[in-house]
Amino acid sequence: MATLEQIIDEARALSPSEKQKLRQALDQELGPVGQADLDSKEATFVNRLRQRGLITEVPSRLPDDELRRSYKRVEVKVSQCPRQSSGSVVSGGLFLRQ
Repeated sequence: MATLEQIIDEARALSPSEKQKLRQALDQELGPVGQADLDSKEATFVNRLRQRGLITEVPSRLPDDELRRSYKRVEVKVSQCPRQSSGSVVSGGLFLRQ
């Protein structure tokens, strides 16, 4: 039987299309197990938060596709911080109006 190092070396020698097939096979083999383990850990975490009274419910998740469609970029404009004047506070290099 081949060692893990030998398998990795052989994978490195594959052509790009063979590497893609290998990735698909590994994803298919390992994907559900990894996700099930993650879901189990998350459920345990949520139950502990409920038991301690930190949360009462967990909102349902949006599908990834819906999150991507509704994602909106936020434009941030940066300007120089003016000198401190009355009615304003300079905090951490930011100019805040009160």
